[in-house]
Amino acid sequence: MRTIAIASALLLSSVVAHANLELTLHTVRISHPPQGTSELMKGGPEGPQAETLHVTLGRRIYLVDAVKHELDDRSLFAMVSSRETELQNRLSLGGALDQGNVQDNPMALTIVEHDLSMRNDMKKPSEVESVTAGGESRFGYKTSELLAWSTDAIPVKAAEVDQFVRFFRYVFGGHPEILAVLSHLDGIPKRLRISDPMAGALTQIDISEVEETPDTPTPSVPAGLHPAVTNPVIGAATAKVTSSTMASRKAYVADLVTAAGADAGAHKPLESMLGYLETTLITGGQLPQEFFPHKNEIGGDINVQALLGTLRPANEEQFEAALAKDPFLTGVWKDLGDTLRQTDHPEEAWHCYDTARLTMPGSTLLADIDKAEARMPREHPEYF
Repeated sequence: MRTIAIASALLLSSVVAHANLELTLHTVRISHPPQGTSELMKGGPEGPQAETLHVTLGRRIYLVDAVKHELDDRSLFAMVSSRETELQNRLSLGGALDQGNVQDNPMALTIVEHDLSMRNDMKKPSEVESVTAGGESRFGYKTSELLAWSTDAIPVKAAEVDQFVRFFRYVFGGHPEILAVLSHLDGIPKRLRISDPMAGALTQIDISEVEETPDTPTPSVPAGLHPAVTNPVIGAATAKVTSSTMASRKAYVADLVTAAGADAGAHKPLESMLGYLETTLITGGQLPQEFFPHKNEIGGDINVQALLGTLRPANEEQFEAALAKDPFLTGVWKDLGDTLRQTDHPEEAWHCYDTARLTMPGSTLLADIDKAEARMPREHPEYF
């Protein structure tokens, strides 16, 4: 049994308010259910359920594990980006299985869209079928049940139903067409059953209690919790950035420029070049004006020329080493994010992008990420 609190930002006025909804859930998951048991759940929970606070604020998700005392701060952009990539990967594999005439393709379009809760083409009708019988609304694809819920529901306001559907999409998935039907109900079903045909898994969610609490200011993280950081180097670098201010970061860059100038005056071209380059990685701009009086001497140094030839880090460890030394390197945060995104670590990637924005708000180094983040809500408004 677990209690989940959902808070969703309501941008209906100049003051941001949060309508809170607390759900008490009991979930049971069965892997590879025997044929014919799709309408009758058997068994018990796999283990103790942790009390979890699930909060959506703007375009982030905060998950608080009260048992482990951990805070998991996630980006909706990371979730959508990951599912977009996985959608195309699975459809490619599904196409290959179709060409091989595989029966009951586990990566058929409708199944993939259901598992990832994302449509590939909104204009193309899905093959979802529905029926209401035996006190349930059931939705399926061919012979596979995808999602079902009880017609017996807990009455709540339309806004609370919408919050619940968003939570369900994030945590359990569900075909967008089915969730659209769920979002138009007059309440929250007391029982839901969602299947993953590809994995042969079935999850039943029983909701025993729904409590609406008054609108409150932005919820704060409960005291005594620590972030769920998987990489201690990145965690330490992030902490230094988040504890800084715009004024302190500007002063830091000014100190770097002064120190680089002193090295140039002392005829230390390599040390000077490193200092000036460090400022560009923070600001995302050109070399500072203070560099140019020393340009010829610095640029003519053989060690500087060798440095410029092998400037970009080659792997994650080198990026992390650079950030351990200087956590305010906007360009390094961006490059590490790109590397993580390319290696299918979207959550870590967006952590790097968000931290890069903290070091230098409005930096043009993040122009492609800004563009991607502007596109996602247009193409997948149901997530935002």
